[in-house]
Amino acid sequence: MRGALFIPIYALIALLGCINIEQISQQDNVKAGENFKVEVTGLLGDTTDLEGSVYYGIAGVLIPQGWEIEDAYFEGTVEGQLDEVKRLGTALDLEYPTPEGYEWFGFITTKGYEVTEKMKNGKVNVVFKIKTTEEKGSYSLDYRLGTCTDATIISSDLMWGEHLERMVIDVE
Repeated sequence: MRGALFIPIYALIALLGCINIEQISQQDNVKAGENFKVEVTGLLGDTTDLEGSVYYGIAGVLIPQGWEIEDAYFEGTVEGQLDEVKRLGTALDLEYPTPEGYEWFGFITTKGYEVTEKMKNGKVNVVFKIKTTEEKGSYSLDYRLGTCTDATIISSDLMWGEHLERMVIDVE
């Protein structure tokens, strides 16, 4: 392996209620049929006006069809396991059209979090464990972080933050 690809990029604008992606740490290659870990770091921004409100963390991953998300969770200012929600994957596809041969997976925290002073300008890490298929090649992956105010996942309720360019991984 050529080592981990680490790209620090700082969001220019912090939007209330959103989680803006600051950096993504992802391997640049993996053996076919094996899994790899991705860490997506996001900034919460100024949450002062939201204190006392309850929000859920949401995350999206665009991967090739046939690949699997084996685990997904939040660490940092907001912590907890993420559950896959098919409707959230569909909402991502509507907002960010899916290239042929790929699919969006959407996740939400298992519980809502009350916004507190300690969350202001806080950081979160979202960790994904992804398993590839046996098919070799170069693949472009995309990651999204955000929040919503209701676990029913109403499209108008989703707030996606700033994101980075797609990350490429070579399957050998």
